[in-house]
Amino acid sequence: MRKLRNVEKSKSKELQAMFPDLLSICDGPRSEIGKFTYLAISVFEGWLGKENYHLLENVSDAVDSERKARFKLFHKSLFQEAEIYRFYFKGVSGKNILYKSFLTAESFYEYCGSEYSNNIALVIPKYECIYVGGFDYTNIIYYKSTEKIAELIRLVQLSGLYTIKHWAEK
Repeated sequence: MRKLRNVEKSKSKELQAMFPDLLSICDGPRSEIGKFTYLAISVFEGWLGKENYHLLENVSDAVDSERKARFKLFHKSLFQEAEIYRFYFKGVSGKNILYKSFLTAESFYEYCGSEYSNNIALVIPKYECIYVGGFDYTNIIYYKSTEKIAELIRLVQLSGLYTIKHWAEK
């Protein structure tokens, strides 16, 4: 059974105009790209330094399940509140973008909750943000407007997750 559907060309053009920096964002995290600002969503209150790496090592099944449950709750709230589109890079150059919509809530939850959640690649027009998967129980949001993202941050907090605004760039 299909889980995703291609969006119509008019919707694709609308999304491309709203999110012109997708290729740059997917090249790697930076605090600002174009008109977008970086925000991390994590089970941790802040960035883990070397002294806290033990929080990522030999994680028990119970702790892992609890951490993933927070993200699952967030994803459930997110799907109920907004239209969400998955994006792919395609073509020989890999620079053409294809947008797809999820056919069911279950297909969205499965996509976000997979073992490969670092491959999450979503745009959320309601919040004018891009949501991409990360590592170590932390995902990334790139947003344009603090006003538009305020409701999304509330969903993050209600899910028991934290937002982290800055990190040391290399």
